[in-house]
Amino acid sequence: MLTDDLNFSGGDIVLVVRDSKYRVHRTVLGSRSAILAELSPSAPQQNYGDDRLPTVQIHEDHAHFTLLLHALYGHDIEKYLLAHPRIIGELASGVMGLAEKYNVSRAKEIQAKFLPLLKRDWPSTLTDWDSLERQISLKAAELDDIEKLHTLDKMFPEPACVIQFTHSRGFSLNSPTPSIPDYLPAAFYHLARLPPHADPGDISLQIEDLAEGLRTAQKKLLSNRDMTCLLHGLHNIRSVAGRIACVDFPKCARAFSGAIEEEKAVMLNWWYTVGAEKLVGPQQRDLVGGLKFLIDTLGEGGADTDNAYSVVLRKETALPYRKAMQDFLIKEREEFWSSLKEYFALYAFFS
Repeated sequence: MLTDDLNFSGGDIVLVVRDSKYRVHRTVLGSRSAILAELSPSAPQQNYGDDRLPTVQIHEDHAHFTLLLHALYGHDIEKYLLAHPRIIGELASGVMGLAEKYNVSRAKEIQAKFLPLLKRDWPSTLTDWDSLERQISLKAAELDDIEKLHTLDKMFPEPACVIQFTHSRGFSLNSPTPSIPDYLPAAFYHLARLPPHADPGDISLQIEDLAEGLRTAQKKLLSNRDMTCLLHGLHNIRSVAGRIACVDFPKCARAFSGAIEEEKAVMLNWWYTVGAEKLVGPQQRDLVGGLKFLIDTLGEGGADTDNAYSVVLRKETALPYRKAMQDFLIKEREEFWSSLKEYFALYAFFS
């Protein structure tokens, strides 16, 4: 069966990849790849309608080779990736591997088609990260049925494959002034906030975990160097969380000159029972998300409305005091996000 969007009436050769057949132009293939140009017109011929055409079996990954053909024809590959949102990094790596294998002349142009998608999936700014997190939360709310929640893992990107892509195709280690791709820190951060068993290959992963909306990572794709960067990040995340929770926030709360002692006592009581637990509690791995929750709780509208300590906080402390502490946490959150490259020692990629 010929695939419609790679079935050209003027095509003079048919490529067969597993169950798909692509009627394409040897001139188009040849103009972009010297190796594909050598596909023999004397290959066994088959009938396609009124035409009899040479037919060549291609023994490559079906998705990777199909995407490569779309890229060679200049198609918008994003629409073909919508069915595979979780593994765009893996597909990008596979396609670029084929581009190298077949000596494609416009490989950098093909790579450029993937980069905006990777940057969309792994934002470099907190604003975009928060927007993506809201999308995921809304989708999880839509899938409140336990039977459906386990599919959340398939709907959003997986971090290890984009890290693998970065190793193999994302940048050149030979560059005199190498730069870390914008999407890489967010991928490592997401990887760091996953529990150790959040891996499809981990025998301790249960279907109940996925039913609760847990996302996973293919840790088998990570190198020893990746794991070293991850451990650096985990150590630094806990260090920053501990500093904010145990030292800097209490110090700032006590030093605020616009609050009376009773207000300070309420603020610190809330912090030690709610804030510190949110940052350094035994089950807390998402510092960015934890800080966002606390920032929202301190806001005028307030979040965490069911917690008695948070209710007392909003009732017995003045808004300017809460606003000052909110600004402190916003600044800490922004500084943490902007330092992810250093916290995960990502410059080790170039060592």
